[in-house]
Amino acid sequence: MMSEPAFIKPTFSINRYDRNGDMFEDGIYLNFNSTTIKITDSIKGFDAFIAHLTTMRQEICDNIKPA
Repeated sequence: MMSEPAFIKPTFSINRYDRNGDMFEDGIYLNFNSTTIKITDSIKGFDAFIAHLTTMRQEICDNIKPA
């Protein structure tokens, strides 16, 4: 049985909060270990992000050298 290739499995968060629990920034974020990246403000924008990743995947497949 083959194991899953290693990669960073991001988590997500909705909005950003200060240490007191008060929201200070709207958004949908992806968290990669200690790095947090704001992706968008809406689910429509998140869907567009996923679509963009799909096109990036095809471009990567078209350009990557076989192992």
